[in-house]
Amino acid sequence: MRDINTLLIIIFILFFGICLFVYFKSSNRSYEKTKEGRVARDIIALFSIVMKMNGVVDKVELNIARKYFFHHFHGHLIWAVNMLNELNGKKLKQYLDYCTDLLNLHVLKYNDRLELMDVLFTIGYTCNGIDDQKIELLRGIAKYLLIQNWDLASLEYKYECGHYSNREKQQQALELAYKYKLEVAYTILGLEPGSTLAQIKNAYRNMAKKYHPDHIPAELDEEMKEMSATLFRQITEAYNYLNEILNR
Repeated sequence: MRDINTLLIIIFILFFGICLFVYFKSSNRSYEKTKEGRVARDIIALFSIVMKMNGVVDKVELNIARKYFFHHFHGHLIWAVNMLNELNGKKLKQYLDYCTDLLNLHVLKYNDRLELMDVLFTIGYTCNGIDDQKIELLRGIAKYLLIQNWDLASLEYKYECGHYSNREKQQQALELAYKYKLEVAYTILGLEPGSTLAQIKNAYRNMAKKYHPDHIPAELDEEMKEMSATLFRQITEAYNYLNEILNR
């Protein structure tokens, strides 16, 4: 009798395990067909492209990828890791294709794309730093993900691109990038460089009243609404940047 009960328990555990496997398999297939699934696949492909630039995909790079997957692909971590392993064994398309698809899906906001670039730089840096070939690849990805020049300059400086060579020139380039960003921020708000914090706040309030999504006429077509939302986002970013600089 005891043997029969043990056998029944084993059969139940096996059956339960098979059900879980089928469920997660079906769930992952459904996920791949969604917009979020396509975004995940494009991102994983970019991970694979950068990883393979190092010649060998090592454990450090895989751990970096897993941490990113854990935070961003909720409930699909195992699928994401398996997808990465699968893509690492394949010849992939050009990174331009994946970047273009990511932008066309309109899911990743600018800060999401910037975070992704930071992680890609981290992966590129793990094996012997970032050489000329790697930086060319990373700059290309940044270009097609529409990463701003000043943010790219920050990443290059952060990850010591060039193995400490020409660090003085990199510092100068970084300073010029931030100076340019400052000028652009003032221009977006319709102000002159050197405007006071009060003037900046007043300009932001006036532009927010005009371009905030809640104030856009409902009869406008989707393209105009999207343009207005993009402009409002730029206005907000410019205000936040100037506010941060002047409050230091």
